[in-house]
Amino acid sequence: MKYRDRYPADWEEIALKVKQAAKWQCQMCGLGCIPSGVAVAGIGKSARAIYRLEVHHINCKPEDNRKENLIALCSACHLRQRRRGRGSVEFVFVRDKKIRGRSPPTPPQESVNLDLNQT
Repeated sequence: MKYRDRYPADWEEIALKVKQAAKWQCQMCGLGCIPSGVAVAGIGKSARAIYRLEVHHINCKPEDNRKENLIALCSACHLRQRRRGRGSVEFVFVRDKKIRGRSPPTPPQESVNLDLNQT
């Protein structure tokens, strides 16, 4: 079985709902992300990747799509969670608050005009 086969057929719809509920903001670092399909003038492909919002399965099981198991993360925070090799989000940073004595991650320094009304 391929890893992608572990996701339900309606995964894109589920993920979109999670992202919309998070108001296109990373639930770990607070970074505002670019909604899918929205063109932003003056931003390249690599910069756009920084502002991509992804959905993470807290318990690392793609078959478990309960609302409480899904969290919207920017690409950097999602990678950070996956690299840690743990599915638990108990060490997640909530905005500027410290949890378990760690400092929150620093958002990208790059400044981008995210005027979503541009085409």
